[in-house]
Amino acid sequence: MLFWDDNPVGFLRANHPDRPYRSPGLNFADEPEGTTGAIGPMDLHEEYRGRYWGLYMIALAMEELAVTGCEQYVIDWTTLIEYYGKLGFEPWRRFERGAIRD
Repeated sequence: MLFWDDNPVGFLRANHPDRPYRSPGLNFADEPEGTTGAIGPMDLHEEYRGRYWGLYMIALAMEELAVTGCEQYVIDWTTLIEYYGKLGFEPWRRFERGAIRD
């Protein structure tokens, strides 16, 4: 949780593969080489966006996961490629929308 003037303004979940809760982001954790942590979900109140606080929360989560042995990180889905790219993230998997037809 991120607080400003004692009010919650944002949150981020950092997920380690060895913790009891296995987040959806860790479904792909076995595919890259090394121990992979998952970042997300994350949100920041709209009034506090544009101040780099979201990137700050992500960087802190990456540090926390690194201390616990994670060598790389995955965000299971996003359309914010440029945003996460500021911290070195790049796409490694894409999904396509589909439909079942009669």
